[in-house]
Amino acid sequence: TIEPGTTHQIDMVGPRHLFGAAKFHALNLIDVGSHRVGNAIVTETRPAVLVAALCGIWSTVGIPTVAQFDNHTNFRGGIPPQWKYFSPIVAMCLDLGVTPRFIPIREPWRNGVVEHFNDVWDKSFFRTEVFTSLDHLQAENTAFIEFHNSNHRYSAHGGATPNQMWHDRLCVPLPDGYIPPARLPAKGWIEVVRFVRSNQQLSLFGKTVTLAEGDVHQYVTAIIKVRARELVVTNINGEIIHQSDFDLSRELR
Repeated sequence: TIEPGTTHQIDMVGPRHLFGAAKFHALNLIDVGSHRVGNAIVTETRPAVLVAALCGIWSTVGIPTVAQFDNHTNFRGGIPPQWKYFSPIVAMCLDLGVTPRFIPIREPWRNGVVEHFNDVWDKSFFRTEVFTSLDHLQAENTAFIEFHNSNHRYSAHGGATPNQMWHDRLCVPLPDGYIPPARLPAKGWIEVVRFVRSNQQLSLFGKTVTLAEGDVHQYVTAIIKVRARELVVTNINGEIIHQSDFDLSRELR
């Protein structure tokens, strides 16, 4: 059982268009252990905009232990093969002591909890009303999220609502005035989960590592240790199967 506040799944919906062609994305986040949701409507997907949006969500939902993303460059940073570079979102995670984790490529079900909420948001909210402006959308979206957290009952939690799952639990919101780092902090680690195929290749955003023949056809976790600039790969049993250098850039992309 995943405890409330430990793992957030984060994803982006869009682009969507309002009547009149205004374009936007929804940055959706769900706390796996409680199903508490936070989200933000953004009109751009530039890194600075997404960092500000995630700051706003974490200031209410609280900071997790692990933030789990897909491999989109909006979250990860630099376009492959620029594997040395990571994004402002990764930098903020490391700065706050949050482990950024990237799920296997082309396996969206790994973020199935937020993918399911994306569907709920789309069908139960966005497609049920005509929004006259972005302000109208923002206001109704905020009300929808509040209603979900207060009223949506989950069988996984014995019929409790997300807010009820937080009763008597300590939530640690992002402090007021927090300023995200401008460079990659020299602390923490980044996790990348991958499936190793018969070619023995582990692909990390354009950097390729060859593993032993006995490590194929299984999922592995690549742990990038930021300060040490080291790569440690573990198998499903937690055994170390590879260690090497990983030359990170402090510059953000």
